[in-house]
Amino acid sequence: MEIGARIINRVKAINRGEAAGFCLGFVLGMGGAWNIYPMGPASACAGRMLGRRWGPVLGAVAGAALFKRWTGLCHTALFMILCLIWEGCARPRRRDYTMLLVCGGLLTAPFFYIESVYDAMTGLAQLSASLVFVAAFYRAGRAISRGRLGKTITQRDMTGLFLTLGGICAGGSSLAIGGASLGGATAAFATAALCCCAGTYAVAAAAVTGTALVLCGGDMAVVGAMVIAALAACRLGKRLYVCCAFFLVMGVCCYYCGCGTATIGEAGIGVLLCLLMPEGWLAAAGKSLLPEGEKASRRLKGMEGRVKDAAVVLDRVSALLEASPECEAELFAGKQLRCVSEAMTSIHAVPYQNLRFSMECGGASCPKEGSKEAGDSMTVRELGSGKLIILSDGMGSGPLARRESRAAVSLAGDLMSIGVKELDALDCVNRLLICKGEYDMYATLDAMTFDYASGAARFVKLGAPSTYILREGEVTELKAETLPIGIVEPIRPARKELTLRHGDAVIMATDGITDALGEGMVSVIASLGSGGDPREMAKALLMAAMGKGRQDDMSVMVGVVKSQA
Repeated sequence: MEIGARIINRVKAINRGEAAGFCLGFVLGMGGAWNIYPMGPASACAGRMLGRRWGPVLGAVAGAALFKRWTGLCHTALFMILCLIWEGCARPRRRDYTMLLVCGGLLTAPFFYIESVYDAMTGLAQLSASLVFVAAFYRAGRAISRGRLGKTITQRDMTGLFLTLGGICAGGSSLAIGGASLGGATAAFATAALCCCAGTYAVAAAAVTGTALVLCGGDMAVVGAMVIAALAACRLGKRLYVCCAFFLVMGVCCYYCGCGTATIGEAGIGVLLCLLMPEGWLAAAGKSLLPEGEKASRRLKGMEGRVKDAAVVLDRVSALLEASPECEAELFAGKQLRCVSEAMTSIHAVPYQNLRFSMECGGASCPKEGSKEAGDSMTVRELGSGKLIILSDGMGSGPLARRESRAAVSLAGDLMSIGVKELDALDCVNRLLICKGEYDMYATLDAMTFDYASGAARFVKLGAPSTYILREGEVTELKAETLPIGIVEPIRPARKELTLRHGDAVIMATDGITDALGEGMVSVIASLGSGGDPREMAKALLMAAMGKGRQDDMSVMVGVVKSQA
């Protein structure tokens, strides 16, 4: 009993990573039917780079010795001797191990590749192949580590993983029982497992592993059957038993096509291993193998669902407040909660590929003569599929006027940018300015939203001067007579909608600009030219107005439409 307990404790103490490294090194060290010897030394080198000290090395040595791959055995042994010497003198970096692998190959070559020029070229090709295998095995190790941590596997690591699967199949082709090889069983298992968790990646795995088997003497018909089985299983969804059934049918079909009974045995072993895998492993592998874009899309859908659930709760609360309000404040709060709920419900992913336009914006501003701070405020917000521009002129000038205009611009911009309807957002700002504003202050508000998909522009004005559209030298004036925001309830804004096209310029200005230029406003705008830099256009317009005297705060915003085609 005591001896048995010691054995069990020794087995438990074995590092799983080193044990897995030993098994992989053993299979790769066998070299396959074509004696691809560099796979053994390369597995030892990749294991060293990944922090595995003895498992891959001992596995490669054991595999090479068992199947008499003396070249691979000598190369691996020399590599390890060089590693021990190097590690005793300095702390090696990852790239140092590849250098030591090359040195080991160069020391091995004179003993095995000196009989002819052809042998020398073969040795050089084998040495070059060992570097390719090292990169692939190292990437495969990174992929497995990232998968165990639940991280997404990159495309480069995925490529290394598939090439390593091909190497395992090639090396495993040396070991066969009853005609069924370890390589064929590994190919069937890997492809069936990927069908269950990674979809179309299984087709790539079938092609890579099948090609490795063909290079080591396998039948081409088996490769075609594996690819067809993977395609069919992927089309029917990631169902474990369906995928396994397809691979068993594939083995039977290959047998009747004259590929021998080995294919049935290989398919059966692969399916059995797939069925014995814990279900959680397949699910975890599927999450790690998901492309980053698809994973982000799934997270986005989950967030959208949670946002809409929160919107339903807000809507219920707003209904309670609006149904039987005890005061004006409760009615106002209920209405604002309902507006936010509607905005949250309308949240959706923006189809960026359908956006036909964009808009570049520029602005310029200066205070009135004798004042240090302008009472105007402006903001530009991205709406995902469009742009929002707001310009506000506070009553008077100076800090108090700026505070009032900044409050109007900031709150209106925040509400409209999250999806609250223009009228609801402006009504909220209007009520808050009336309730919270001091000294009976008010502000004008000039807003425009531009849709990148359709080119539609919506203008909303509350006490603001005219907006001008410059198109191919022609100027169109959008005029409105309304009260500023923060004076009376309810608000009655002027609204206008029109379609813009490439090169159109939208000019929005406060009355400091329009009053200074007067009737010359149109001619000055026409002289700016269509499709220019909006920042330079805004500066030119401001300089023209300043030339008439700074009797009031002056601010101007210019937006130029650009085509995405």
